[in-house]
Amino acid sequence: VPWRFVARAECLRCHNAWAGETLSFNWLQLSGAGEGSELQRLENLGLLGVKNPPKPSVHLTNPYDEKAGLNDRARAWLQVNCATCHRNGAGGGVPSWFNYELSIEETRTVNAQPTRGDFGIKNARVVAPGDPFTSTLFYRINTEGSGHMPHIGSRLADADGVALMRDWIATIPSKETESQKLAELTTALARKDFDQLLSTMNGALFLLDSISTKAPANDQQKVIALAASHTNGLVRDLFQRLLPPERRRQTLGATINPQTILALKGNATRGQELFVGASQCARCHVSAGAGRAFGPDLTAIGTKYNRVQLLEQILYPSKNIAPEYKVTALTLRDESELSGFILKRDSAEIVIRDESLAERRIKLTAIKEARESALSAMPEGLLAAMTAQEAADLLEYLASNKTAGSTSR
Repeated sequence: VPWRFVARAECLRCHNAWAGETLSFNWLQLSGAGEGSELQRLENLGLLGVKNPPKPSVHLTNPYDEKAGLNDRARAWLQVNCATCHRNGAGGGVPSWFNYELSIEETRTVNAQPTRGDFGIKNARVVAPGDPFTSTLFYRINTEGSGHMPHIGSRLADADGVALMRDWIATIPSKETESQKLAELTTALARKDFDQLLSTMNGALFLLDSISTKAPANDQQKVIALAASHTNGLVRDLFQRLLPPERRRQTLGATINPQTILALKGNATRGQELFVGASQCARCHVSAGAGRAFGPDLTAIGTKYNRVQLLEQILYPSKNIAPEYKVTALTLRDESELSGFILKRDSAEIVIRDESLAERRIKLTAIKEARESALSAMPEGLLAAMTAQEAADLLEYLASNKTAGSTSR
């Protein structure tokens, strides 16, 4: 098996100064100093030398300890699995932060609209109070296809972690009643109306959760077969993890040989469908009038880059970043934080555009610290869930974009 050496920018997504760089055991996980702690045990065994350890006010709960509190378990799972990137100034490209020390309100997730795709979820929220099946967080940790988190590293779903997140989201208080929506899904499941459930992403998430835990084997196989041939690629990929490896789609994964993609003849029509659909490119880029204008306009990108250059920029987005698309993280004097692209700067203020496309004017006197990231807002690993042919189709569509328009990067 070939060994892949990741690029420096990929490492920095997670191994960043704000997460402590070395993402091994940390003080929170080792329960700080003191008799009976894991840190003390390792020191007693002669495996560690500890000097002046900090005394954290909180300790991480074991996420898989069912005797512990649900909220503490869930927040610990998010801290370890997500917070290295998803914190202010780090490698995460969305305004959702999962630091354990933040209150749930400060995470910017509960009732927050997703900025990098809703994956077809109706009324999607990053975390929909009381409703995991309307939460993009729940989708991202369930799927091993497009939208899977993390982009870099393991692409396998943590079944126990998924169940933990489901139970935790379900307990978050909601001002709206979720009973009617859940009742409709439950009724459809009782009728074994699998086609109806698969017709929406909310229903598909509910169905996946149900058949993974308590459905008879024959029902599981029927659902898997229906999902495997589904016309919605996002629904299809959601159920791929239930298939044996030999029956799964052969996607590019983490180890991508550019020549494998470049050797294939792409289809621009299929590529355009991928651009606005499963690839999620349109969540940050506009092309031929379709998409969302967060990143560069790609309407005429084919006049600036050829296929080889376009593929390189997709695979290594942090290699060359235009100044206007460098992410700046701000810490204000009131200790609030935000990040985005600097649109304008003068002697009195800056104008910054954040992930929601909102433009904010910030007085220089209000800024405590400003840090420019070496990482692109566009993450690595976006082609991992595609087949080589799909990547070639997307590439062909981008290369064929030669209509006059903005091509800045």
